[in-house]
Amino acid sequence: MRVSPALPIVILLVGLTACTSEESPRPPAGDTPSARPTAPTATKPAAGRSFNLTSEIGTDTARSASAGRQYDPRYAPKANLGAGLTTNILDITASGRLVAAANSEPKSTDGVVRIGQSRVGLQDATSFSPFPAAKNGTCRNTPRQAVYADERDGTVAWVESASTNLYAFDWCVFAYDPGTKTTTLLGDSASVSGRQQGMPEPSGSSAVSLGQSKAFWATTYQTSGKPKFGVKVVARQLTGGSGLETAVDHAKLPRAVGDTLFYVRSADIAPGFPKDRFEIRKREANGTDRLVAGGPLTAGQEVSTLSVKSSRVNWVIANPEQANSRLYSLDLKTNNAVTFKLGHAGPSTMFLRSTDDHLVWGNGSAAGDAGQYVYEFESGKLWRVGAEEGFSVIYAKADRLAWANIPGNSHNAKASYEVADWK
Repeated sequence: MRVSPALPIVILLVGLTACTSEESPRPPAGDTPSARPTAPTATKPAAGRSFNLTSEIGTDTARSASAGRQYDPRYAPKANLGAGLTTNILDITASGRLVAAANSEPKSTDGVVRIGQSRVGLQDATSFSPFPAAKNGTCRNTPRQAVYADERDGTVAWVESASTNLYAFDWCVFAYDPGTKTTTLLGDSASVSGRQQGMPEPSGSSAVSLGQSKAFWATTYQTSGKPKFGVKVVARQLTGGSGLETAVDHAKLPRAVGDTLFYVRSADIAPGFPKDRFEIRKREANGTDRLVAGGPLTAGQEVSTLSVKSSRVNWVIANPEQANSRLYSLDLKTNNAVTFKLGHAGPSTMFLRSTDDHLVWGNGSAAGDAGQYVYEFESGKLWRVGAEEGFSVIYAKADRLAWANIPGNSHNAKASYEVADWK
């Protein structure tokens, strides 16, 4: 069984079983003081930092959001589809439907975990509609489960993996076109490495990001020197036209806005890059590449996750060996950022999503604060919609949100979700 803390894969391998505990009570429902900064004043950039900090917010100041006031509930999707299938939620659409993967329960034979093939599709309150199989063939004849997805205007791209081994991750990337109602296989890791056994998962993740005409994702690749593996962002036309291309080398955490690619560069994936610094950069479709934000890193720190909209960039500086981390949200129009003190290490498996109006996050399967948070950019208010230890998951698109809401305190409870409209 894969021992990675990567929540999507762990979820799949345990059949969406929640990791709740009676010894870990949920936060109290009462309101706490407002999270809005009382007197935001920009500070000069610190040495090596390219942006201004206007305020710092602690998650202990979050108010508890309530139905009918901060949000209107829509539905709770079924976790069980029957015939031994359960769903793993991968994204939410602007209409409030969910991108989901239907999975059979994994089986263990002689200590080896056997997974079944995912069917990815759309789920709502009453039904699950799988996408058709890829028109251009299969990605090796091995059962795989979907671990990441990204949706935009009905187009969906997702990553599947056959791996249950932390050190031998493989990937296959697919895209569904709502116009032609067809699915296309965009690429697989064997075409990059020539290795059927897989490669280490890149720093951050292999999560896919949808551009206007391309899909982007990070992958490791073998090198002839040291280290033995490099990390780069690859891309392919959503139609499957042309071939797999290298969008940018020595880069991680790709996020697309249109066909502009945002990414992170730091020493963990870029040999020779200063160990005490990170950069968030963007590359236009014409190849123009420039700095968006940069700053210092101390020993052991890393940029673990990134979320981008056209006017705002959000990222986490993780402390893998510590119990805290920081989330930054930068307004690109003003170059001012607000920072949040997080009560967990900020791993790459945490959930960080943004819309034009909100920033949402949860710590995934990590230890520490398991709150699911919504930050309103305009009002500066921070809300907690719930908390699920071991399963702190939240998605957002436009004014639609979905977060894990597991009933009761049973260790065997199946993961459920609350889908709602944020007011």
